[in-house]
Amino acid sequence: MPYPDPFRPLEGDASGAALLAHIEHLLTTTCPGEDVGCFFIEPIQADGGLIVPPPTFLKRLAEICERYGILTVCDEVKVGLARTGRLHCFEHEDFMPDIVVLGKGLGGGLPISAVIGPAEIMDHTTAFSMQTLHGNPVCATAALAVLSAIEDNGLAARAQSVGDVLMAEIASATAHLPQVGDIRGRGLAIGVELIAADSNAVDADLARKTVFRAWQLDAVFYYVGMHSNVLELTPPLILSEAEAKRGAAILAQAVEDALAGRVSDAEVVRFAGW
Repeated sequence: MPYPDPFRPLEGDASGAALLAHIEHLLTTTCPGEDVGCFFIEPIQADGGLIVPPPTFLKRLAEICERYGILTVCDEVKVGLARTGRLHCFEHEDFMPDIVVLGKGLGGGLPISAVIGPAEIMDHTTAFSMQTLHGNPVCATAALAVLSAIEDNGLAARAQSVGDVLMAEIASATAHLPQVGDIRGRGLAIGVELIAADSNAVDADLARKTVFRAWQLDAVFYYVGMHSNVLELTPPLILSEAEAKRGAAILAQAVEDALAGRVSDAEVVRFAGW
């Protein structure tokens, strides 16, 4: 399914209602609901462009799934565990998924993931998921330490407050740039969509030159999205307000420098995007 994107909405409907109607149509026609096991959801579409769904969209989607007996699986691997200002990103959406998937930040750099769900789903058979590399005690201990650090240091609340500063500073610093089409996110999961100055057309070339110039100016951003034109800001949860302000200033300068031709095509030729 396409992700509900308020900046580039399906059929011009920023509320997501048109997409929900499309999903329900499929469940009653070519993709019968009784044949569907589960619906995988990212509460913020991460690599797809840091897209925040319209208000109540995921709750409405979950209600549709429940009517058809379809499980909802929430992928919190990239945007979960305090990054968005809540421990779990789905908490912003006022719904409870059937299964939650965690990874990346759970191990603080060590490889570990987790699948969480109710007993009637998870208790399938004894040790059915154990493989050679599973159950690593070092990684499991690191995960427990990460969860303790998140709670003890109030990192969810910190991500929310510093993220608010970062988004406000980016908006202020780039207000004069029509090429900054959309600034979106929650907490410290922020996307900045770059477009052509005279239209809503994507500008992937500007994105990669902005990222390259920002690196030269001592800030590391990434660019993501279905068209490789969205700057991704997912900094450490211990980011300070001063660092957020500095990062926003660098971002704005990097966009300006890229527009001014201070990054050549030859410098970014190796960076083709997604």
